[in-house]
Amino acid sequence: MFSLVQLFLALFVVPRFAAIFQDMLGNRPLPSSTSIVIDYRWLFAVLACVWLLVALFVVRQRVSGLYPSAIMVVMLFQIFFTVIALFIPLLDHS
Repeated sequence: MFSLVQLFLALFVVPRFAAIFQDMLGNRPLPSSTSIVIDYRWLFAVLACVWLLVALFVVRQRVSGLYPSAIMVVMLFQIFFTVIALFIPLLDHS
């Protein structure tokens, strides 16, 4: 499920925010975390697909223990990083 959220963010939300930032900021540079998310959104989409395939493999093999938890932590971190990076320019009051 988290992989689908990541995929949705990378394919639909990030491009819309990129357009908003272009209109809002003009030629001013974006924060580095925001630039990373916008410039590498296709990498984030591919990673979302990889995490989905890994999660399906883990469930199919009935792997228990640390692996499913580690996968979930990485997916949540990626979602958290993307959301925070997209909102940083909106909080800049300069």
